Amino acid sequence: MSPAKETESGLPLPIGSGLDAVVGQEIVLQALRRAIERDRLPHALLFSGAQGIGKATTALLLAQALNCPVAGPVDTCGECISCSKIARGIHPDVVWVAPMPRIIKIGQIRELIAAVGYRPHEGQRRVIVIDNAHAMQGPAQNAFLKTLEEPPPSTTIVLVTPAPGSLLPTVQSRCQTLRFSPVGQEVVREYLEQQMELPAEEARLRAALTPGSIGGALALDLDAYGALLETVVEALRLCQHGGGGVVAAADSLASSGHGETATQRAASTLRIGRDVLRDLLVVTTQADGADLVNSAKREAWVAWASEVNSDGVINALQALNVGIERFTTGIQPNIKMAMEQTLIEIGGALASTGQRAAS
Repeated sequence: MSPAKETESGLPLPIGSGLDAVVGQEIVLQALRRAIERDRLPHALLFSGAQGIGKATTALLLAQALNCPVAGPVDTCGECISCSKIARGIHPDVVWVAPMPRIIKIGQIRELIAAVGYRPHEGQRRVIVIDNAHAMQGPAQNAFLKTLEEPPPSTTIVLVTPAPGSLLPTVQSRCQTLRFSPVGQEVVREYLEQQMELPAEEARLRAALTPGSIGGALALDLDAYGALLETVVEALRLCQHGGGGVVAAADSLASSGHGETATQRAASTLRIGRDVLRDLLVVTTQADGADLVNSAKREAWVAWASEVNSDGVINALQALNVGIERFTTGIQPNIKMAMEQTLIEIGGALASTGQRAAS
């Protein structure tokens, strides 16, 4: 996809013009082009897939293509008046709906329904994009059903979401779903290095830390990540030595991380811990050809590896993955207790192998 930049209107800002600006989604693009060429584009589309892999960008480019007098309808020039207006969010025939700030309210949907009834004013088609459509609450989804089922023939509706399961089955059934796939790590790295002209090591690190997501790689705050990495390493070292350090480590990790909810923040810190332990495993096993995620920490990992062995690191990784599941299964845990339990298990695995190494 084009990277996670946005215009002042909050719309994605493609780097480059045309549908080929979307990276790593050739199957989806081919399906869209074929449908347009055969005049069989569904009246309602559902773009699903992880964050940062090109769904919203594709929706914007599709809106441009369907209204582009130069390259449309199978592509977009990105430069004509129509394409420019759509990119800036001021085209009268393209309506972009997004959460305000976390939910899409029924009032927004009612305004949208009223707008759908009008014929295109300037372009060939009226395009309605509902970004993060899972943010529509039940009443809003129900209010939109009839419009979704029978929009005017000159209207195309696109729902964009990383969580299609949050949509009502009746909403899903009225749309043609196109699933966007994670982008290969090497593709992400090459895009960042060649198209965005990032330094090679920075491109590698960003691609490694946000697997499958160009948007996520570009949005990553490396300074914030570096600070959080130090917090996670300190916490893992504390829990390795046991005692009261486990409680302190749990408190530290539970209050760190990123995400909208406490469970998301806790899971994010543990995912960084997984990268740390994975690096430690590479060093302890001296795995040939395996790259470190955090290669700048190699000396620290080598020093740490003298205290543990590969079996202990593997057991610690297994305990950490179980910990991540505690925060991602949908069941709301006690954050502090779940983190303490996870760190006790990780610390026990690392400490026991350290004792064997010492003996």
